[in-house]
Amino acid sequence: MTNLIAIFRYMEKIIFLAILVTILYGILKIVEMKFIEKEWKPVKQVARDAGYVFICSAAAAFATFHLNGPIADMLNIMTQTSTLDTAETHVFTGEPDF
Repeated sequence: MTNLIAIFRYMEKIIFLAILVTILYGILKIVEMKFIEKEWKPVKQVARDAGYVFICSAAAAFATFHLNGPIADMLNIMTQTSTLDTAETHVFTGEPDF
């Protein structure tokens, strides 16, 4: 039961982020049509584009949350941040047993 709750919380973050990005896209699209282009596009086309934005942002959020470890390690290499945990690093310094 706790795994199911964890999955719902994980998906809740992804869906929330995708909805937020889609709403921001919709607002910017309306501003663009009203003030820049001064021509309204069909609602069907805007809804289709918003659907694409939702799917792409959900996929990107899923990849970002799912690959949190490897992406963080890659960024730490690029910024030269040390991520070596000395508590987990074991080095043999004694005489060999053979």
